[in-house]
Amino acid sequence: MNPIKKKVIAQQTSEEVNIPLHIVEDVISFYYKSVQKKLSSAQHLSVNVPNLGTFSVVKQRMINKSERLKGYLKKTEEDTSMAAFSNRKTYKKDLENYEILLSKFEEQFERKKETQEAKEQFKTNKYDKSNTDLEREG
Repeated sequence: MNPIKKKVIAQQTSEEVNIPLHIVEDVISFYYKSVQKKLSSAQHLSVNVPNLGTFSVVKQRMINKSERLKGYLKKTEEDTSMAAFSNRKTYKKDLENYEILLSKFEEQFERKKETQEAKEQFKTNKYDKSNTDLEREG
């Protein structure tokens, strides 16, 4: 599946609906920015966009970003300016959200692992049961 560029979508939509191109581009930009904000808010593992698909957060990027925030908070602990205080407050909240999201990643990983183990257990029990039945008959 080849991705469609934003400019192509804007051009096609503009021609279909008879609206100036710059208005369509503004609407599309606003929509993409809102999706991007949902992902970067660190409250959901993925965002489903109708007719476009599901956009997922990459775990390693979340880990890297949380480490950068921890480093920044450690570096600016002694700065007493109002701007630094405001930034630290925002970054602490972001860091908490990232930690929650990372725990959700871990829960999801554990759930997948348990499901996979249950499937393997079912398969081995199923095949073991059929072999013992055959041995009794034969």
